[in-house]
Amino acid sequence: MDTSHIGISAPGDLKIDNDKIGSLSREAFSAGFSNFIIYQRCPDFGWPAWLRLKLSPASKLLNSVVPPLLINDMMRDVLVFNNLMSQEDLLQDPSGMLSPSYDRWSLEFWVRLGKDLFVPSECMGHIVQQRDIVTTVIGTVWEEKQFVARQNVYGAKSAVDEAVVTLDVTLKSRSDAMVYLCVRPYNTTLLGGVNSAAYSADEGTISINGHRSIYCPMKPDLCLAGKGDRDVNIREEEDSFQSRSSLGMAALAMGFRLKKGENCVHFRCSLSPRGFKAGKYDLDSVRQDFTRFGSMRIKEGASLTMTDREMQNWFGACKMNSLLFTGSDRNVRQDMLGYLDYRRLYFAVQGFNRIGYFKEADAIVEELRDRYPTGEKKPGFWSVISGCYLLCAYSDIFTHTRDTDYLQSHFPQIKQVAQILLKAAGGVKGLFMNDINSIPEYCIREGHPVDTLLLSDALERFSYLARCLGLFGDEIRYRKEADRLLGLFTDAIESGAYRLDSANYIFYLLHQIVQRPFPEATTKAIVDAIFRRYGDMPLNVKPYGWDVFHTLVVANALILLRDGRAHQVLRRLMEVGGGRFSLPSYLSPATGRGCYGSGSSKISCLMLFTCLRNLLFVDYPERLEIFPVPQRDWCKPGAEMSVDALPSRFGLISFRVVSTSNEIQFHFDALPKFVPPDIMINLPVKVAIQEGDDFIIKREDEQSFVINGWPSVIRFIRK
Repeated sequence: MDTSHIGISAPGDLKIDNDKIGSLSREAFSAGFSNFIIYQRCPDFGWPAWLRLKLSPASKLLNSVVPPLLINDMMRDVLVFNNLMSQEDLLQDPSGMLSPSYDRWSLEFWVRLGKDLFVPSECMGHIVQQRDIVTTVIGTVWEEKQFVARQNVYGAKSAVDEAVVTLDVTLKSRSDAMVYLCVRPYNTTLLGGVNSAAYSADEGTISINGHRSIYCPMKPDLCLAGKGDRDVNIREEEDSFQSRSSLGMAALAMGFRLKKGENCVHFRCSLSPRGFKAGKYDLDSVRQDFTRFGSMRIKEGASLTMTDREMQNWFGACKMNSLLFTGSDRNVRQDMLGYLDYRRLYFAVQGFNRIGYFKEADAIVEELRDRYPTGEKKPGFWSVISGCYLLCAYSDIFTHTRDTDYLQSHFPQIKQVAQILLKAAGGVKGLFMNDINSIPEYCIREGHPVDTLLLSDALERFSYLARCLGLFGDEIRYRKEADRLLGLFTDAIESGAYRLDSANYIFYLLHQIVQRPFPEATTKAIVDAIFRRYGDMPLNVKPYGWDVFHTLVVANALILLRDGRAHQVLRRLMEVGGGRFSLPSYLSPATGRGCYGSGSSKISCLMLFTCLRNLLFVDYPERLEIFPVPQRDWCKPGAEMSVDALPSRFGLISFRVVSTSNEIQFHFDALPKFVPPDIMINLPVKVAIQEGDDFIIKREDEQSFVINGWPSVIRFIRK
């Protein structure tokens, strides 16, 4: 794509990847310019929390805008909600504002006490959000001296997918008070986009841009509407049921009078862009049905109970976030950026497989397969990159299910992709696969070894799949080529031809070690260079901020290196996520809020689950290693842990750990599909192993033991 029309040129002799810049900047420039123009036209409008934080003179985070772009780089963090079946999401920002993923409007609750108006985006310090990781329900509490407002979001299913929102307001003293349900012409990133908003008293519905999007069974005491580009005037007392704006700034407010004590307002919000028909429903039944359904879904797959409540809660929270994956999340763009969707969805497959959600993983792979352009006469660089992720996804599913029927039924498509990759590998003679790279943020036109490593990984995985079907010729041929490509990289590091300390985006080099570890010395060299280059974790990638996903990639490498810093890194991110149990793509080091990318990264949560699983065990082909980086608290007297049905390359792994003042006992309750060749157990304290008749001790020291067999129980005596 030619970007000369926006004045981009390379300084000096550098070459710019114009295609990448054009694709990545198109949406950002369009949104930023539109926001800037709307703000100029309507400077006195009531704005969302992110814009108030960015531009309000009273804000400590006041941040100037470079014309003509106005972008949310202050508070992108959101909580994602859906009914666990829908194609779309409902996003909730830290102020409680609700925004559907399919449109540009939002809902806010405002409270008026006499002449005083309370708007949540102006009262952020008084608002607390929590996520119930068992039911997925979001709870927001807004507390002022005069009132307390509690907002909860549930899911429902009628003719369409829905969210049910309840607002319970406790008024502490008698006064002229009203709560307003407000339709706002903005969301968490965009201003404008609402051309019309209208309330129908007969139906009890609010139509936004011509679609019945909200149903409120309670009739409001007052309905107010904005006029053109002017906001709603709360001090008006005459009903107005419709707002129109050619600028996209239509706004509506439905007022409900409050009495002293308890008050409740509830409504239904469509999770479908086509809207829904109004109908009666029982609120208590809806809440009970959804909490039961959510609890049932989250109990599926692997489970973990332990005395380390933070780790246990995040284990469950990662499962919950994975269940929020929707059909829209599986979409693959049809331009050159489609390869990013293949990368993102590969890591989703990886996380789903480790949870035990194999159907969800398979649905993603089917989507990727259907979108992959196998008919290209001469596949280009981007098709090769996408093919690598598709093949890796197939391999990851088989590795964790060991379902030979699945492999045989899909092998023709797998082989077709593998042949494309093998042909591409034949043209790689040096460290770089091409004169461009697949790192989305890296817009300088030059190669990067991350792509050569990805190609090597994909070929090695196909070699393994071929061996599992007895195709030994293919196994040898593809493994040889995979090893050759890997050797280009390791040789370049050892010889100094590729200098990690001066190379860009070296943390991308760790993508492939989740499934196929590098030689340990190579992994350590990369990790050490990352810490020298970027400092302590979280990974501060300037100018974006803390890169959450790649911080987790580094943490995973630390686990494989048995480096105790892995716990510190993971605890820091879990602390940032707090009781909201959500992680943005990038965090501001100054504020801890989302500043770039997705406001709630489902892929980061799935990567966190991979790290938590690897803290419990790593399933190398030659051994199952339990507790690669053991924590002392896990084995203190009185501590207990139960791991149930956690997937691995050997099948579902289940074991219990019981610690007393004298012993640490490992109980292996269920036999996996395949018994690992060896089991290594690492402990945080010095112990002696007690021999048993159902296992053989192959190696032992005071804190690490290797056995052969699948024992019913192993007893370690404290020293």
